[in-house]
Amino acid sequence: MSEPFRPRASALVNWLVLFGAMASSVFVYGAVAFVFGPPGEPPETARLLRMALWGVALVALFAAQRLIAPFRKAPAGGPEAVAPDAKAFFGRSVAALALAEAAAILGLVLVFVGGSRSDFVLLGTLALLVDFAIILPAGLASFADRTENRPS
Repeated sequence: MSEPFRPRASALVNWLVLFGAMASSVFVYGAVAFVFGPPGEPPETARLLRMALWGVALVALFAAQRLIAPFRKAPAGGPEAVAPDAKAFFGRSVAALALAEAAAILGLVLVFVGGSRSDFVLLGTLALLVDFAIILPAGLASFADRTENRPS
């Protein structure tokens, strides 16, 4: 008996599902931070730890932006223009999404180790900003370039 027909999902749909899952996880972390996080302001003794975690989170967000930067520019027009490598884009975009999510996770950690909920709000917002303002447009442009430059 032959295997039933299953339509293959396009690479764009697969990437969008992955993007959506990783971006929506930031909202889940926010819910956890606000439901289970301690209220109030952070103690002064946690100041050094907060600064260190903020630094790591900002480095992660900067690294995410740099990973995806080569794909933000469309190839120069013309018949010899080459679309960005699909494997390279997929690997770099997943790494960039993971780094952006790491910043949100560090914000969640800050809530529970003596930070305040505002730490998560700021880091979660920055992570979503990197996701939606940098990674998503680069992904859509990368997939559009690949379909436009596909030989007929």
